[in-house]
Amino acid sequence: MARMTPPLLTKGRYTLVNPFVAEDTVLYTCTALRTFAECEVAGENVLQDVYLKHNLTEREYNRDLDAGALLVTLMSETQPPIFVPDTYIESYPNLSDVVYNHVVLTVSLGSVPDFLNFDFLKAQMAALVSDVIGVTPEVKLARAISSGIVTPEQHEAMEVGRQAAIKLRTTDRAKNVELQNKCTRLEEQNKILVELLQQHDIIPM
Repeated sequence: MARMTPPLLTKGRYTLVNPFVAEDTVLYTCTALRTFAECEVAGENVLQDVYLKHNLTEREYNRDLDAGALLVTLMSETQPPIFVPDTYIESYPNLSDVVYNHVVLTVSLGSVPDFLNFDFLKAQMAALVSDVIGVTPEVKLARAISSGIVTPEQHEAMEVGRQAAIKLRTTDRAKNVELQNKCTRLEEQNKILVELLQQHDIIPM
């Protein structure tokens, strides 16, 4: 197997080859790189404690020993340390800098009446962004002065069209509660039906 040796103190997400596992959501740091011989001198049994413990064979141990494999120690703040040969590392964190930028996503609503309340819309937008990219945004409202004049008749016609186009009027939480209540009612009905069928020997008790 090819060797993939991370530089010492490399911190980030590691991908390991089965049967070794590194959690995807945990940041690990490479704290030690040792030859098998160094481990043996320190009183550690690499064959027993690393290979056989993970259901690998002595043949696989000898293959890596002949290849000059290193035993890598991966440490994290929340998980037990991982001792893995560098032949079982699929990838380690990229040491290149990752470019970040402050991103602002704008949505033009066009001209709308001033009396509209945007609290619900802002909450829904924040929830959507969080669900899609895993970032909790700060949703702000900005207004631009419009020079256009809308007559009462035009306003009434526009309001009729706007109200008719609204498809989402309840929060996600309210919809979730409604579905939970519906599920509870269906479970109770199902329980009653099963009991009736059992009483009439249609299905076994």
